[in-house]
This record gives sequence, C-alpha cells and structure tokens, in this order.
Amino acid sequence: KINFDDNAQFRQKEIFEMEDTSESDPRELEAAKHDLNYIAMEGNIACLVNGAGLAMATMDIIQLHGGSPANFLDLGGSVQESQVVKAFDLLTKDPAVKHIRQYLRWYCRL
Repeated sequence: KINFDDNAQFRQKEIFEMEDTSESDPRELEAAKHDLNYIAMEGNIACLVNGAGLAMATMDIIQLHGGSPANFLDLGGSVQESQVVKAFDLLTKDPAVKHIRQYLRWYCRL
C-alpha cells in the first residue's frame, strides 16, 4: 500500500487518477470525503479528537486502562460543525463501537 500526500494532488494528477479504492475501508473513504482522518481498528471504544497527537495520547490512555480503541478519528485543527456531525455519524454506524470517547479542544483568540 502506498499513500500520497493529498496536498500533492494538484501537481500529481496522473498518480492520483490511478487510485484503486476497491480494497479500502468504506468508512475511511467516507471520512476522507469530509476531510476527516479515520483509521478503523479492532476495539470497541471510539476516539473522536482534534489533533493527531491528542488522538494518539487518547488511544494510549484507553489501552493503559484495559480498553481497546475502535478507531483513530482526527477532526483536524480547523473543524467545521458539519464535520463533527459526520464524524459522529461514522462512529455510531459502527456495530463494534460500544463507547465514544471524545476529546475536543477549541481555541478562542481575542
């Protein structure tokens, strides 16, 4: 499996046209349509966070206390309301998810 940075898509059109999504997780494809970073895992505790570092720390804490993460879902730093709605939609449709752990930080600059 090879991944290319989406930021290069405008320069590397031929490479991105060769993408084969037939073996990709449909949830990951759906999340990508909404600019969400989603990776499915085998646990039952969903993680909804904004920031990759915060996501990793949240998954570590879940495992430290005997749980198992069901996903890695990073909303990113400039999340919009529609993306949060889509993220919850993705998580609640997963039959393996029994709990949702959200850790979202909002910044307000005056």
